[in-house]
Amino acid sequence: MRARGLAPGARLRLANSQTMCLEDVWLVGAHAPDLLSEDLEGSLYDLLAQRYRIVVDRAEQETRPTVLDAEQAALLGVPPYSAALQV
Repeated sequence: MRARGLAPGARLRLANSQTMCLEDVWLVGAHAPDLLSEDLEGSLYDLLAQRYRIVVDRAEQETRPTVLDAEQAALLGVPPYSAALQV
């Protein structure tokens, strides 16, 4: 994802070919030591299950309003300081 200007661990998510989400992923490196060298264009959960035998069966999320900074807005293709949801 570095080719798109994303930091390691960050993913740009699409829905119907439209950018919809900038996602930061935090994993314990010892469980998937070479994950950043993998093709991260597809399903992360499928990759974790197939390559590393890690099955995600539960996740907790919190949602709150936020404002996008200039870098986030550029990645998502919206004006800087646009309203957004942080999940």
